[in-house]
Parts: sequence; C-alpha cells; structure tokens
Amino acid sequence: MRLLVKPIITQIGAIHDSHRSPASLSAEANIVSGDVTYTMSANIRIAWQAAPALAHVVAAGETLFAIARPYGRSPEAIAAMNELLDGGQWIYPGQELKIPRQ
Repeated sequence: MRLLVKPIITQIGAIHDSHRSPASLSAEANIVSGDVTYTMSANIRIAWQAAPALAHVVAAGETLFAIARPYGRSPEAIAAMNELLDGGQWIYPGQELKIPRQ
C-alpha cells in the first residue's frame, strides 16, 4: 500500500507584533491510498506571551540617561514603562526600575 500525503496550508491569520494578538493557522492534508482520498484538517491558535521586563536597582548618583545607555533603551521608554510622571528626573537609590525589552 502506498500513501501520498499532500499538506496544504489554507490560511494564516495576521500576526500584529505591536499588539501581540493571537494568530490562527488552518492546515489541510490529503492522504491518497489507491482510489480513496482521506482529508484531514486542523485549526491551531497561537497566542504570544510578552517577555518579562528586565529590572535595574538605582545606585546613588545614577541618572535615567546613564541607566538607559547600557541597555540600549531611551530614558523616555524607561520613564514611560515605570510611569515616572516627571520624566525620570526624580529617581532615588534603591528604586527598582523596569527596563523594557526590545
């Protein structure tokens, strides 16, 4: 007996990186055995999980600019993630800041 399998991807849902919304994938496979064709199909839903932010503990004398530089992030991005209303001008030693991932 000889089987011939022909997988066919019928639909891929849009993946929106900015919103990390779930995507869907529909696949269909035809299996031919002699005069009989079997059709199998599957629907798969893919959900993205956000990576956790990095953490940085502020040392005495550090500025938001100095903290942002080694991580390759902007001070504004760090201030926004930590909801620093003053734009990060008033950070203090021992404060834990979340650093956004790329």
